[in-house]
Amino acid sequence: MRYSNIEEEMIEMLQIAMACIARMLHQRPKMSDVLKMVENVQQFDNGNQLSTGSPMLTPDAVGQKSSEEP
Repeated sequence: MRYSNIEEEMIEMLQIAMACIARMLHQRPKMSDVLKMVENVQQFDNGNQLSTGSPMLTPDAVGQKSSEEP
């Protein structure tokens, strides 16, 4: 089935989008990180990922990642 995981993919893409529009600029992920996250969702769609879930960027993780960057 072509769209067997469409709901999960939409949720993951929405989570990525929400991280990108965080109120605090330093909490937003870098575009290179966003690209990796989107590619991860695409790999999941293509069946290249073995697990049923993919690591997502949570608001806490965004804050931690961004605090490490200048």
